[in-house]
Amino acid sequence: MSEIQKNPAFNFSINLAGVQASGGNRALPSGFYKAKIIDCYHRKASTGRDMIEFKTEVVEGEFAGVVRTSRINVPTSPDDGVRHYWRALMESVGYNAAQIDGAGVISITRDIYVDKPCSIHYTAGDKAAGIYDNLNFVSNQTWEVGMKADLAAKAAMGSAAGAPAAQGLGGGLAAPAMGGLGGGLSTPAPAPAGLGGGLGGAAPQGAMSSNALLSALGSPS
Repeated sequence: MSEIQKNPAFNFSINLAGVQASGGNRALPSGFYKAKIIDCYHRKASTGRDMIEFKTEVVEGEFAGVVRTSRINVPTSPDDGVRHYWRALMESVGYNAAQIDGAGVISITRDIYVDKPCSIHYTAGDKAAGIYDNLNFVSNQTWEVGMKADLAAKAAMGSAAGAPAAQGLGGGLAAPAMGGLGGGLSTPAPAPAGLGGGLGGAAPQGAMSSNALLSALGSPS
């Protein structure tokens, strides 16, 4: 590169107020993490199906600041299996079964999720093998069980190798199989009743508005 292309006397203007700092391209090992939903919005899948995309930032441990993206399809009928994922998302941000079931039919909007802490399980992908990464929202109870299993597995590996077990979140271990996890685009088994929700516009007839939902649910427990 010539010296004229390496100009140290650069000067430009930029407004960074309210801009989310980049987590960079840091690798995130498979594992359970405490995170925060920093944004969510509607988009169309290549198939034309409506989906909601979530940007989630890890908030604890050595991988704090890493951002990953996941998507959940918008239900197309009262018995659509993707409600299974939305239920997991609600439990992930801290609402308990009594709060969710008591709310009945609800209208889903971004205000319910943005800036909320959440529990997630992340599975790292392998681009060379054509395997995509996957982020599942999980309940706090599932997170605790999964973390204990991961730490026990690490301790066993460390003991077998004659070295101290690694500490912290994540760590590249495969997670135990779990049903009912949120996130992703695959169609799961039928979901528990209690969640509906529309996309934009007026709430479906009989649906609870997002403001009413937040009031009815109160603070996540």
